[in-house]
Amino acid sequence: MVNKLQGELVRAYKNKDWERVHFLQSKLMMSFEARALSVRKTPGLDKIVWDSPNKKFQAIKELREILVKKSGSYQAGPVRRVWILKSTPGELRPLVIPNVIDRALQDLVLLCLDPIVEEMSDTYSFGFRKFRSTSDAIQRIRTILDKPRAPKIKMGVGC
Repeated sequence: MVNKLQGELVRAYKNKDWERVHFLQSKLMMSFEARALSVRKTPGLDKIVWDSPNKKFQAIKELREILVKKSGSYQAGPVRRVWILKSTPGELRPLVIPNVIDRALQDLVLLCLDPIVEEMSDTYSFGFRKFRSTSDAIQRIRTILDKPRAPKIKMGVGC
């Protein structure tokens, strides 16, 4: 059902039917299936793990309560900041870990926004996109350069 709603969402976006887009996003956020997908997460700051069907069901119910009762007034919980090493020796970068319910809410919102972002994005954009990789970008470059009228690379002084 989630994929079906996402497909309808993309069609409504293409048709510039903003009322339908908003309706479908709301419907997707409230759907049991989307909330269940969002609950499949790793633990957050609070060390809560949804490792049993009962705990997962309770989390799905809690997401619904947040969406219905706290709509517009929800405040995200505290986050934990952990410093991890960068590739440069001696340098650190922050890694922020939200609590588990906030992670599930973020994932739920992503389910509603990602199909539209993918539709808006350039066909040949490969950076930080789902189901895109470096090998896809390399394949695209090879496809362009293998054509008879492709730009020629001149090897000479300075190369």
